[in-house]
Amino acid sequence: AHSLDEAVVAAGVQRSKEWFGERLPEAAVRAMHTSLVKPPSKAGYPSHLRVKVNVGDDGDKATKIYKRTGPNTVKKGTKCDVKKRALVVPSVTLSSVMFLNKKFSVSLNCDQLMVVPPDESSSGVAVFGDFTVEDEPPAKKARSSKRKADSDEEFEEPSDSD
Repeated sequence: AHSLDEAVVAAGVQRSKEWFGERLPEAAVRAMHTSLVKPPSKAGYPSHLRVKVNVGDDGDKATKIYKRTGPNTVKKGTKCDVKKRALVVPSVTLSSVMFLNKKFSVSLNCDQLMVVPPDESSSGVAVFGDFTVEDEPPAKKARSSKRKADSDEEFEEPSDSD
């Protein structure tokens, strides 16, 4: 995250005329930048990074939550799967640059969230990769998309009632 902060500051210097109305030196841009990395609130705790997780929207902007069910399998999850001591692995995108009161920062949005239940997260290792999503075999999705493309008539996709 520190390297992302450095890239944002560098972009601010490069675009200072456009963003701030005048060419500014790195020190001035750095003083205006609000870091993504927040210091720990208590001694002994790590620094943290604030990421927006959109659980209230059902549209394209909603964070897709997956719960790990095996070494290489996940199933669709909900915000209820995020429990104390669970390992949570976000996949994020930088969504915007924000300007407020002579300060600027960037916003990170969580596109996907993988949850490893507390009883399975002792290793502390989980990454997004080649996972099979249970209840949604790739072949089934491909057939549904092909049927929909080949036909003008309306049909209902199978619902995820799990």
